[in-house]
Order: sequence, then C-alpha cells, then structure tokens
Amino acid sequence: MKSMTGYAKRQCTAADRKYTVEIKTLNSKTLDIIAKLPASLRSRELDIRTLLNPLERGKIDMVITSSTPSCAYPTYGRPPRTPTSPTTNGRPLPAPLPTPWPTSTASANKKATY
Repeated sequence: MKSMTGYAKRQCTAADRKYTVEIKTLNSKTLDIIAKLPASLRSRELDIRTLLNPLERGKIDMVITSSTPSCAYPTYGRPPRTPTSPTTNGRPLPAPLPTPWPTSTASANKKATY
C-alpha cells in the first residue's frame, strides 16, 4: 500500500522568472485538486490539472508562485530608485521632542517638594 499523504517543494527558473511549486496531499475518498496559480499561469490551469488527473483519489493542494529578479524590471532611462526607510518615506527624521523630566543625575537626586 502506498501512502497518500505527502509534501514537496521545488524551485526552478525559466524565462527570467523564478517559480516555486509547493504540493501537499492528504488521504481522501475523492479527487479534490486545489490549484493556486500566479496570473501568468492561469491560462494553463487546465493543462496543470490534466497532469494530476491520473491520480484516482486524494486531496491535493498545489501552490505555484513566481517572482522576477529586481534587475529584470525596466527603468526606461531613469536611474533606479534607492531604498528609503519605510517609516519616513525619504523625508528626514524630525528633531527629538524635549523630555518633561530632568536628564542630569544631580537634579534627579533632589527631593520633590509638594
């Protein structure tokens, strides 16, 4: 008897894109294929499902993701953007606010009078 429970993850590169394929399978009485594909592969979903049709039963979760290297995006003659801090959006940080309590140790040792 062969086990129907499994997990696989593979990566490959094709046409300047990096693809990651992740497949999880579980035992089930019927064949249930769940495919999550990037927009560039949605037109090929039927072909991908056809590859899995020889399986008779089981729950199959398949996730395919694709990414493009950052150098592959065209800049159209503009210099590439330099990364900025996500909290300041390229603006300088504001001056620190003054503290409402004394900062020197000599004034901190004084007793407070009320």
